[in-house]
Amino acid sequence: MIDKLAPALNAVNTDVIDTKEKAAFVYRALTRRYGIDWAARAPDVARDRLRTCEALLTKKERREALAML
Repeated sequence: MIDKLAPALNAVNTDVIDTKEKAAFVYRALTRRYGIDWAARAPDVARDRLRTCEALLTKKERREALAML
């Protein structure tokens, strides 16, 4: 079975997060992959990406991004 998230996760791991749109995309992809409470079981790279997203997105924008799941 082909992982439907593979392209999204590849972008999550390689793209520079420099806009709110990219941050929302990455935040959604990370949340899909690891769930809402995933800090303990996620790799360091994913946690670093999450911190970058949180720096760009407000709490409201993060909630809106999750609503698009």
